[in-house]
Amino acid sequence: MPNVVNSSEADAEKALQAANLKVTKGTPQYSDTIAEGNVISSDPAAGTEVDEGTSVTIVVSLGVEQATVPDLRNKSAADAESALASAGLVGSAGEEYSDSVAEGLVISQSPSSGEHVNKGSTVSYVVSLGPRTTVVTVPEVRGMDQNTAFTRLTEEGLTPSYQGETEYNSNYGPGQVCRMSVSPGTGVAKGTTVQFWTNPMTDPSESEDSENGGGSSSGSETTE
Repeated sequence: MPNVVNSSEADAEKALQAANLKVTKGTPQYSDTIAEGNVISSDPAAGTEVDEGTSVTIVVSLGVEQATVPDLRNKSAADAESALASAGLVGSAGEEYSDSVAEGLVISQSPSSGEHVNKGSTVSYVVSLGPRTTVVTVPEVRGMDQNTAFTRLTEEGLTPSYQGETEYNSNYGPGQVCRMSVSPGTGVAKGTTVQFWTNPMTDPSESEDSENGGGSSSGSETTE
């Protein structure tokens, strides 16, 4: 019995026919080691003594089995790995910041979805870490009017939130910012909301002084 393993299908048939053997074709199979179109195995095996006219079954390679790359985008890492395993593929994960893809979900992949690759191939994918945190310093806005404070906080990349008037603080003038939810000089993430309050437009102490000083005037009565 001649050795026809790894020979092309045509060459194997010629070799077997030259040895006065009959050729029977088995079901083609995928192979990671034998090129497509070549013989993977024969039955009987090479070297076996057989009678002339014996039927020899050869199995021809389909080459390496192919897999279709699944779409991993916007999947969690766990779901991505599950999809790859189902397709007979291996995953390799990386991480990257993203302003558009939520933390923990896949941003991108290589090869792209729909491509045909050898089973067992590695598919690389990148998982989002969410937006990169930028730290900014809260500016001092106490003593400013409402509009100026709003503008100043916005310029620093913060989200201002005016909460209205609060109890009068004599350290600041009427209508000025007198209270902040975050202390000036604090480092916070860009976009953080900073609430602020202003003094009433009227200083209550001035109102009291006005009432006390502007009351009745005493005069002397003349008696005759």
